[in-house]
Amino acid sequence: MWNINNDSYFKTDNRGMSLVELLVSLAVLSIVLAMLAAIMMNVLNVSVRTNSNVALQNESQTTMNLVVDSIMGARGLIYNEEEAKDPGRELAFLYLGDLTWDGVSGNDAVYTGDVIVYQKANGTDDYKYGELYLLSFDSSDDPDHGKRVVSTTGFSDLVTKEEHFKTIVNTLTSDIEAAFPSDKAARKQYLMGKYVTKFEVGVIDYDKWKGDPELAVEGVNPKNPLVVDGEVVNNTITYYYCGPVVLSLDMDFEMEYRPSQTLNRPMDDSVTIRNRLPYIFLKPYSGTDEYGMIYLK
Repeated sequence: MWNINNDSYFKTDNRGMSLVELLVSLAVLSIVLAMLAAIMMNVLNVSVRTNSNVALQNESQTTMNLVVDSIMGARGLIYNEEEAKDPGRELAFLYLGDLTWDGVSGNDAVYTGDVIVYQKANGTDDYKYGELYLLSFDSSDDPDHGKRVVSTTGFSDLVTKEEHFKTIVNTLTSDIEAAFPSDKAARKQYLMGKYVTKFEVGVIDYDKWKGDPELAVEGVNPKNPLVVDGEVVNNTITYYYCGPVVLSLDMDFEMEYRPSQTLNRPMDDSVTIRNRLPYIFLKPYSGTDEYGMIYLK
C-alpha cells in the first residue's frame, strides 16, 4: 500500500529553463511587444490625425462663415487680386466698406467700414501658414479705429475720376498697411482665421454689368465728363448691374499634424452681396486692368 506522506512519492525537477528555451521565450515576447507597439503607434497616429482633421474642419468652416457674412454685408467692394498672389507682398486687402469722395480735387476721400486683411505665409515660425484679420473703422476720429482720410490735394481735373480713385485706393492701402500691427500678439484681437494658404475673390457673371444707354451719349459719361481744351471727349460710361453682385470665394487651409505630414482642406463658395454697391474696384492678377473701376447705380 502506498504511503502518500512518503517524500519519495513526489518527484521534483529543479533544473529550470534551458538557455534555448529562454532565448525562444524572449524572441516570442519581443515579437509580441513589437506588434503591440506598432498597434499603439498606429492608434496614436490615427488619433492625432483625426483630432487635427476635426480642428482644421472647425477652423476652416468658422473662418469661411465669417468671411461670407462680411462679404454679404458689404457696402462697397475694393480688391486687388495682384496683391493676394504677388509673392513679394505679405499683405492683401479686401475692402467692404464705404469710400466716399465727391470728385472735387482738394476734398478728402473718407473710408469707413470693414477690411479683411490676408497675411500670407512667409516661411517664418510666426507665419508658417497665412492668417486672416478683420479690421473695422467707424466714423469717429479715433486714430486707430476711426475713419481713414485720404487727401486729394493736387489731383488734376484732366484725369478721370476712375484714375483718381485708383490713386486713392493705393494711398488707403499704404495707410492701413503702415498702421496694421507688425507684432503677431498685437494682431490677435483682429484674428479672423488661421492656417490659410489661399485667399482669392473673383467675379461671377461679369457680363451682367453693362453700360447704361441712358447715361451714355456718344461714349461720354455725363456724370463724369472728361474735358480737354474745352472739348468733352469720350470717357468711361456709368455701369449698372442686371442682378445682385455675386462673388466667388476660394480658400485653402493647411495644418501640419506631424513633421512633414499635413492636412489640406480646400473650400469654395459663391457669395451674393445684399446691398446695392456704389462702386466696384477689381484688379486681376493678369497684370491688365480688365475689370478696373466700375461705378454702379
